[in-house]
Amino acid sequence: MSIDTSNSITKSFKSFFLGTFFSRISGLLRDVLTAFFFGTSPHIAAFMVAYRFANLFRRLIGEASFQAGFVPHYENLRLEDSKKASFFYRDLFFSVAVFLAILITISQIALFSFAYTFSNFNSNKEIISLTQIMLFGLIFICLYALNSSFLQCHRNYFLPAIAPMAFNLIWIFSCITFRNFLDEKFVYVLAIAIVFAFFFQYFTTAFSSFKIISKDLKISEILKPKLFTKDIKKLIKPISLSILGIGAVQINSALDAGFAIFAEKSGPAYLWYAIRVYQLPLALFGIAISSAILPPLARAYKLDDFQNFKNFLNLAFLKSFSLMLISSFALILIGPSLINLLFARGAFKLDAIVNASYSLFGYSIGLLFATFVMIISQAFYAKKEYFIPTIASISSVLLNILLNSIFIFVFHMKSASVAIATSISAILNFLILNYFLKKKFAKLGTSKNLIKIYEKDIFKKFFKIFISLISASAFTILIGYFMKNQSINFLLNKDFVFPTNFLDKLYSFFVISTIYLTSTFFFAYIFKAKEISDLNFLKNIRVKSIT
Repeated sequence: MSIDTSNSITKSFKSFFLGTFFSRISGLLRDVLTAFFFGTSPHIAAFMVAYRFANLFRRLIGEASFQAGFVPHYENLRLEDSKKASFFYRDLFFSVAVFLAILITISQIALFSFAYTFSNFNSNKEIISLTQIMLFGLIFICLYALNSSFLQCHRNYFLPAIAPMAFNLIWIFSCITFRNFLDEKFVYVLAIAIVFAFFFQYFTTAFSSFKIISKDLKISEILKPKLFTKDIKKLIKPISLSILGIGAVQINSALDAGFAIFAEKSGPAYLWYAIRVYQLPLALFGIAISSAILPPLARAYKLDDFQNFKNFLNLAFLKSFSLMLISSFALILIGPSLINLLFARGAFKLDAIVNASYSLFGYSIGLLFATFVMIISQAFYAKKEYFIPTIASISSVLLNILLNSIFIFVFHMKSASVAIATSISAILNFLILNYFLKKKFAKLGTSKNLIKIYEKDIFKKFFKIFISLISASAFTILIGYFMKNQSINFLLNKDFVFPTNFLDKLYSFFVISTIYLTSTFFFAYIFKAKEISDLNFLKNIRVKSIT
């Protein structure tokens, strides 16, 4: 087994980054085509609400919840006996499939009953019907989440990251093939296509997972699973707490769409397109770093290697701070031009550009804190400590619901207020987690070798990065103002007219992006912010191995 080093984690991050990059590019193309053909109509908004509700179950049971519960337990078993760990994965795989089949059946009955009871509300009926269709894909996307965690434990980060590209390609195919359908018909066709898309996303990881497990188990052993074994029952508590914590955030996301539709009919669509842009750096950098860090943290904690535990965590903080702060300022400065370039065509009009841009500004405020929440949570999960992240998540959700209620029902603000509430709740989540991180992990090791969790100079490095980016942003605004760039004029609330010709859009985006990126590296050099100027995460890495 290869040993974990800062270099090996960086290599894992690079693999996740590359896979996610291709997935997100295909995802952007998917959303560009959806916006072009179908815009922000009420039917598309209803579909997006239903998609979020269907994905709520996916987020609750799959992805982060699986990773948080599965990875530490699997790594502990693998350090003891690899075959025992393979049996655990096999049994969990089949147990999850059976559990999801039961859950989907119960959910369908509940939704059918709800639709029958409230049959007079046509808009609710459309949302419920679309949710019912997409729920059938839940079993495939959750098994994909399990396979992703399994592959990441074996340092295969590229395949789980690029697998969503299969999902996006089927969505794109559906948009092109059925583009002449009326909106009310197309959303049902797309909902059916999404079920198949979930299957192909899972299938992308199935062969590699089978190849790994077949090294320890024979075919006959793989096909004789034991459902809900003692080891699986040990995951009930951590996964349940993860569901409460991570799931609370996802419930919050689903509720955001509900609040947005009260603010304005197309509100969920404005948030949807803003989130597509917002999640690009979050997935490329934030999720990549946090996903790459959990298996090494779990192994380091199991081996009482607290020095490396500290080093890995600080490495994640520094990389995320530099990359996500660059992204946060970029989304504010360049975001309107990017939305105009990507989505402003066909049925996507000026009001959609303006409202989606305001929503993007709201989300950008909390981008860094959302990433820190993911990283700090991994430190707790590596120790099998799930209660604190759960409490932090629930607290942030309660704040978000309160803020949304005040913004929309008291002050009658528009859908962008939902994004602002989400960012403020992310800040609260971070503050709670950071407090307990310093309290519980302030010192690790033995009484003779106490190790503080934060490096002495990490905040000095943070300050250099921050000053560099503030200077770069101010310079970009100044130059953009004199050049009459529409993105900067929009930001300064001056007269603006977004270009409609594609080449003009591209030119506007290219100019402001070049100014910002060039000034970012220039001021990073001036203020000696090496985390920006060196771009270490792009360098070639050699990984040491042990036999």
